[in-house]
Amino acid sequence: MVGYTLHQHPAAALLSRWVRNNDVVAVSVRSVAHKQNVDSWRADPKEGGVAVVNGIHAIELVSSWFDGDPKVLATSSSSSLYGSPVPEYVVTALEFPAGAVFQLQTYWSPWQEPQGLNQGDWSLTIDVLARNGRMLWSNDTVHVWNRDGSHDTTSFAPTDLFLRQAEAALKFRTGEGPAVTFSQALRATAIADAVLAADASDAEDVVAR
Repeated sequence: MVGYTLHQHPAAALLSRWVRNNDVVAVSVRSVAHKQNVDSWRADPKEGGVAVVNGIHAIELVSSWFDGDPKVLATSSSSSLYGSPVPEYVVTALEFPAGAVFQLQTYWSPWQEPQGLNQGDWSLTIDVLARNGRMLWSNDTVHVWNRDGSHDTTSFAPTDLFLRQAEAALKFRTGEGPAVTFSQALRATAIADAVLAADASDAEDVVAR
């Protein structure tokens, strides 16, 4: 599935390698997409709102780091900023079977932030807390803190992630494998559906299957 745009950023591979080598305690994500209006297909309730349209990218990436079906601990949403018929703001907390907690805040914003991916249209922060350190991916910069207190920073030149996505699609047509498998894409969708279901039912224990 070539549409998972975060995999086109070099920080994604850096973060994934770090997670595989560390005992992760928690992951916090803030994903904000700049939109003047929420209309057209984004406003279609069948599309699922911001958690499925925007938050799905972080859901897919984070879930690829952990095994098993996460339990949705809590979800809350709002549609009051634009007044559309879909959730425009969603905050949720999930727990993976091994114990890692995943907190996601995702929303559409009429205000463009000073820094962000794709010419500032997408502000992304992924904060990973592990027993031996912490890694923070903030737009085009990655920070790493080790348990001994040392700190390293890696900065990347801004890039057009949609252009990279299109290049990946062309490579896929020539036989190169996608960054995200079909089964992992379905898994991410199932998790997003569980997040929406928990909000709709106020359920305390909704498992993404």
